[in-house]
Amino acid sequence: MKQLLNNFGKDSVAVGPEFAKEMDIMKTELKVSFADVVKGEFKNEIKSVNTEVMNVSRKLDEESERKKRENNILVFGLKEQGTIIEEKNVVLKICKELSCDLIENTNDFKISRLGIKGESPRPMLVAVRNSNTKTAIMKNLFKIKSFDSDLNKIIIRHDLTPQQRLSLKKMIDKAKEKQANDHAGFYTGSRESWGNGE
Repeated sequence: MKQLLNNFGKDSVAVGPEFAKEMDIMKTELKVSFADVVKGEFKNEIKSVNTEVMNVSRKLDEESERKKRENNILVFGLKEQGTIIEEKNVVLKICKELSCDLIENTNDFKISRLGIKGESPRPMLVAVRNSNTKTAIMKNLFKIKSFDSDLNKIIIRHDLTPQQRLSLKKMIDKAKEKQANDHAGFYTGSRESWGNGE
């Protein structure tokens, strides 16, 4: 192709100087348009790489946040005590019972209240030392019902990231929708209406 263009340029001199000018202009335009195409492709590739880097960065941030929260639990409905020491003693009582004595003293966990102090009790963040203790606590949540009257109303949950909470909410909504649409095979209230949704 290059040889053809070079030969064509030599022949064009014989045809006329105007034709040679037009050929030079066409060569220049081809070079410019090719450069523009390459530049455009390069910009698209850069955008694609930047997008991919941002996605990886978000995933790494999410994983880092999950790692930070993996040994944490949230306690809801626990009345606020007077001092941090009193609150730690109440949490010690709860965690000692639920963890089957894996937590022995107040040095085995850290606590902090979340949110602004107000009339209703703020949620409490409890950070235990290891995942075995947290797993033991979460497996024994059924024991909360047997606690004293002031403690049997508390709720304990995993400390989830916003992304995890969003995913969980979507799964719950999907399960509720599926359950609402699928009545076959479930007892619905009377002896005569087994599985036919009546």
